[in-house]
Amino acid sequence: MTTTSPLEAVKRFQDHPDRFDLIITDMTMPSMTGVELAKRVMDIRPDIPIILCTGHSELIDEQRAKSLGIREFLTKPIFIQDLALIVRHVLDENRDPISEVRGARETGIDESCSDNAGLQGQSIRIGGALRSPRGKGLSACPFR
Repeated sequence: MTTTSPLEAVKRFQDHPDRFDLIITDMTMPSMTGVELAKRVMDIRPDIPIILCTGHSELIDEQRAKSLGIREFLTKPIFIQDLALIVRHVLDENRDPISEVRGARETGIDESCSDNAGLQGQSIRIGGALRSPRGKGLSACPFR
């Protein structure tokens, strides 16, 4: 699923908030900022981890982003290896190891890193947000 609309991203999140593990969003998008997107999805599900990316913004800095509940603040350019490590770190902060093991056994999801740039399962890019539906096994790991 892909859309360039942050409003559509919020709608899809609102319809199925428990299907998502993470949101990565840009600060500058059409019709709303990344901070506005973050506030809207955190109103729906306060525990959703969010990574906010920006080239330069006078509206937000790392301290303010973290005070709003945004887990990580990245400035561009962003290197894929760095992003992979940050995604893994943020997901690990939120994980429940016992549930993950049970879920992997029941669904047969392989949680190990693969050759596809460390990403497994289904990801969704919506309005600058890259998200993985919960249980689809998004995994970011260092490249081999």
